[in-house]
Amino acid sequence: MKKGLLKKHLYICCILTLIFIIINSGFAQDVDFFFKHLNIEDGMSNNTVLSILQDKMGFMLFGTYDGLNKYDGAGFTAYQYSPDDPNSISSNQISAIFEDSYGVLWIGNVHDGLNRFDREKEIFVLYDHNPGSKGSLSNNNVSTIFEDSRKDLWIVTAHGGLNLYDLETDSFIHFYPDSHGKTDIGSKHITSIAEDQNGFLWLGSSVGKLIRFDVKTNQGVCFDLFSDDHGDLLNPIYHKIYIDSDNNIWFGTEKGLYFYDQVKDLFQHFQEGNTSKHLNENLVADVIELQKDLFLIATGHGGLNVYNKQTGTFTYHMYSEIHESTLSNDQVIHLYRSPDGIICIGNFQGGINIFDPESKTLSHKQSSIALEFAALNYSNPQKNQYAYKLEGVDSEWNYIGNRHSVNYTNLYPGNYVFMVKGSNNDGVWNEDGASLRITILPSWWKTWWFNSIFYILVTGLIVFLYLFVTAFQRRQQKKLLILVKERTCQLEEAANILEKQQEEIKLQNERLRAQRDKLENANRILLEQKQQILDQNKELDKHRNRLELLVEERTTELISAKEKVEESDRLKSSFLANMSHEIRTPLNAILGFSTLITAKKIKDDIKREKYNAIIQNSCNNLLNLINDILEISKIESGQLELNVNEVLLNDVINDMIGVFNLIMLRQETVQNKKIPLKINIDKTILKTRIITDKLRLEQILTNLISNAIKFTCQGYIEIGCMILQDKNMLQFHVKDTGIGIKKMDQEYIFERFRKVEQDESQMQKGTGLGLTISKQLVQMLGGSIFLTSKTGEGSIFYFTIPLIKSHSVSHPDRTILYNNKVPEFQNYRILIAEDDDSNYIYIRQLLRSTHAKIIHAVNGREVIKIIKNRPEIHLILMDIRMPEMNGIKTLHEIRKLNIKIPVIAQTAYSLEDEVDNLIKEGFDDYISKPIQSEHLYKILGKYLDGN
Repeated sequence: MKKGLLKKHLYICCILTLIFIIINSGFAQDVDFFFKHLNIEDGMSNNTVLSILQDKMGFMLFGTYDGLNKYDGAGFTAYQYSPDDPNSISSNQISAIFEDSYGVLWIGNVHDGLNRFDREKEIFVLYDHNPGSKGSLSNNNVSTIFEDSRKDLWIVTAHGGLNLYDLETDSFIHFYPDSHGKTDIGSKHITSIAEDQNGFLWLGSSVGKLIRFDVKTNQGVCFDLFSDDHGDLLNPIYHKIYIDSDNNIWFGTEKGLYFYDQVKDLFQHFQEGNTSKHLNENLVADVIELQKDLFLIATGHGGLNVYNKQTGTFTYHMYSEIHESTLSNDQVIHLYRSPDGIICIGNFQGGINIFDPESKTLSHKQSSIALEFAALNYSNPQKNQYAYKLEGVDSEWNYIGNRHSVNYTNLYPGNYVFMVKGSNNDGVWNEDGASLRITILPSWWKTWWFNSIFYILVTGLIVFLYLFVTAFQRRQQKKLLILVKERTCQLEEAANILEKQQEEIKLQNERLRAQRDKLENANRILLEQKQQILDQNKELDKHRNRLELLVEERTTELISAKEKVEESDRLKSSFLANMSHEIRTPLNAILGFSTLITAKKIKDDIKREKYNAIIQNSCNNLLNLINDILEISKIESGQLELNVNEVLLNDVINDMIGVFNLIMLRQETVQNKKIPLKINIDKTILKTRIITDKLRLEQILTNLISNAIKFTCQGYIEIGCMILQDKNMLQFHVKDTGIGIKKMDQEYIFERFRKVEQDESQMQKGTGLGLTISKQLVQMLGGSIFLTSKTGEGSIFYFTIPLIKSHSVSHPDRTILYNNKVPEFQNYRILIAEDDDSNYIYIRQLLRSTHAKIIHAVNGREVIKIIKNRPEIHLILMDIRMPEMNGIKTLHEIRKLNIKIPVIAQTAYSLEDEVDNLIKEGFDDYISKPIQSEHLYKILGKYLDGN
């Protein structure tokens, strides 16, 4: 048998097996529904059902075209509009029924607003649109009532957008497009609503817009998801939006069924077609999830479609004249699943269709079953009567009184239908009753599909073995014949080859002797080359060892550098976070106490002075932060230059006493802290004149004193100085009795951005740059800095500078010191050039106490005009940055006029090179912002005679 024929038979066996398996699996997935019907013949007021609900009391409520119907299991009660009864329902066309989480029943009408049903009094309260009331319903056409996961109740109207019910005010909040083109929900023609698992509301409209509404921001986003094969937007009318258990979104429209997977961003469109992959009608009125991956779709004229997501196929359930258990007609409007799993279907002119999807399938081991049942009658349930019948077992109804359970044992495999009916306490029987399909499966080895597969496999195996053995024997015979012929040919060729080989062997022996001699010579050469290679390998090993050492050293250096860079990054991050806190803290105090100090309720001058001191202290703290950052940036960029002059140490110490007193004055005002300052310096040293940079020396001492005050709550602070004769150096020290510094923290206390805090209760303000700046300045002056400290006892910071004595005689500084005394400038006119109103008002307020005459200009052009017309001006305070003409250009114009008036620059610049540039431009002096009263009076005193 040919090999190809064998494969063909094997393929046929496999295909037959797969066909039986597929057929079996297909039968297992079929969904078969048996419908029961309720209509006007059973007491309903109308056969067109728009909405369905089972309330918490168990009653079924049906919204029809002719009133609201309540079903108790035995009969119907109809609630209809009556023009003579103001407490009746407002309309007979019921579009929506909903029971909220508080048990309140709401009924929506097609044209007549919203009703709230009071069950105890059986009256209806109307909520309708009132143009004169802002909190009324936005439109009377109510299409849907919905409660979201936050228990907010939403009323969807067909022409008035979305309404949120406010329980506290018993009114409505409206959401619809505004008049400026910005949207809240994108459309006012809303037809459907659903909430996904992310808390977003999805809204469909009758004008083709799909909106995702964020209830947190009250804003909607419009989506254009749907287009046809040519890319044109379809803009369908949305009849229903449904969110399934996987948070996927289903859209029922008049142009088919749409599916959107939010996670995968996958979009799918189902339309009418002739295969099981299509709907049988495009108008989709409703969608619900029957079970995992199985969905019910209500169509306008195509009955009930069931979509299996796993297989991607549809099955159809439609009206049939032959079978009574089919749909009452194919115009399905509404789908509803009751809390106990029963599916209710509302039809157009077809009443209610009811089926139980939970048919029970049992294994062969579950042939004994117990069933319980109950009837809906709450007035006198102990008098309910029951009858049952199991088709396939019972031929007649079994009447069992008020007992509501039954047992069956040892049922044979097969399909059964259990039917039960009941009567109320008046003896009225519900002949339709309820039913449950039960399937008991046979043992798997007794199923027809198992027997079919078994026989097919056995037959296929026999055929395969027969064909395999026959083909194997024929192949073996062919191989033997071929081997005999090949062996005979090989023996003949071998004989001829042996003769030729004997002759060749003789020739090869001669060649081998010659080659042996050559090999001996080559071997000697190879031995010599081997020795050379060994010597070279030794040299290479030496070089390799040296390279490994170099690589190891370099690796160590790189790791160290990497750790330093990472540490620097961490310190910078910490510095930025700290700076944010340090800047916000004084700003908070400034803003807060500025508000308090202007409050009308504060009439206590002492309290105002205290608040003012806090504001001043916060301003100074903020200014010190900025100065520290500028100082460290100038030092690290190499832009800081020393200004070396003759300095009297006594002047330095006196300045430090003033600095200490100023800081302590603020501390007493803000923190009620009082710490004395001790001076431990010999008088002969105080009279010493040295050559150094006085500003930087005072800056170092100020930083150390400020640092000592921060960490000292009681005791004292001491400033000392001594001469180190052996090193020709001056050694200063600042001692405190504060908290001290741990040994492990002393190693990095002078590094940038470092702050030592013993615990969270002792956190101190600052940038962590003060000691770093001090160390850099000491090194620039030619000295060194170090410390000794003991936790709980305090710290002593030492630093040295070169002792370069000066023997010249100096003259006292002629600068006028006011000591908080306000000078008198009543005979002078001062021109203030300032475009910022707040800055001008502040300077004017400071100068009012001097009784000076004040003139104001908002730009440079006004300054030139005023000077030309009023030459009696004695001094100008000039802001640098002004509109139209800045302060520098204005100064140049003044000098061109040959007017000799002192011009003092107001500037926010604080770097030395920037200030020097202002002096070079021709300004007589400058004052830095923020302006302090003492500094302003001191500058003015240089040019005006203040009594």
